[in-house]
Amino acid sequence: MESICVLMSTYNGEKYVEEQVLSIMNQVINIDLKLVIRDDGSKDDTLKILNQLEVKFGDKIRVVKEVNIGVVGSFLELVASNPGYSYYAFCDQDDIWHPLKLQAAIIKLSKEKHKPAAYCSSYYCVDSRLKLISKVQITNFDDVNNLLCENYAPGCTVVFNSYLYSHIKDVDCKSLIMHDWYVLILASLFGSVILDDNAYLYYRQHDNNVVGAETSAIKRFKRKFITIWKNKEKKSLSHQLEYITLIKGIEPNISDEIKRFISPNNGFFSRLVLVWKCPFYRVSKFDDFIFKVLYISGFYKLKT
Repeated sequence: MESICVLMSTYNGEKYVEEQVLSIMNQVINIDLKLVIRDDGSKDDTLKILNQLEVKFGDKIRVVKEVNIGVVGSFLELVASNPGYSYYAFCDQDDIWHPLKLQAAIIKLSKEKHKPAAYCSSYYCVDSRLKLISKVQITNFDDVNNLLCENYAPGCTVVFNSYLYSHIKDVDCKSLIMHDWYVLILASLFGSVILDDNAYLYYRQHDNNVVGAETSAIKRFKRKFITIWKNKEKKSLSHQLEYITLIKGIEPNISDEIKRFISPNNGFFSRLVLVWKCPFYRVSKFDDFIFKVLYISGFYKLKT
């Protein structure tokens, strides 16, 4: 019998976590479903609520209390500790899933026979009260040269098969920006990424996270530039790209392009030439322009 394991990491999610769990338990699906929840050291009543749900649903839910290691490490630990399923799905703690979300993914993934594959879909962006903000359409293409530079799907839409699972074990979370982005990169490198235009997820944006539309191009540029620059002290794109070059089985031409792109030996004029010759890009012309400006400035250069 085929099975799917839904992987959820929680941290101080008492306000919405029960709604999220119930929407998973209400999935209309024709294979076995298991929800594994790793609580990443919550200090509120999240764990109490999860334990009550675990009692209610029996062996369909397993809750594990752990120390805080951050969202990336938490999800990668969930992946590593749950082998043996046919499919896997990442899950946030505060969204709502349509009853057919998992079934839609499984139908598409089941057509990818004996090769690594990941699925992601469009989604509805809603506010904290589930009022619709917009439908976010996933760009309908799969190009690793773009995916290496930006993640076009939130992890809560991602479902992947067991063939891809075998590539994800023993990952160094300190080198990654986000776990879900890495999974999609692996799928693109070694198999395929399936994009679904249909939306099966209500992706909750909390009041303090909803960004209004900017009317001025200068303001938009400034906001985008500052947002990227502030993330410099976090896990950088250059370190994630360097880690990807070490993946066993990666095509040499892709690895070589990445190494040239992030080389610490690239001076200003070298970067000025490389930025137009390298295959890496972002979909939005606006974002791609900022990406290239930052590259020329040395933002993505590995430090020696």
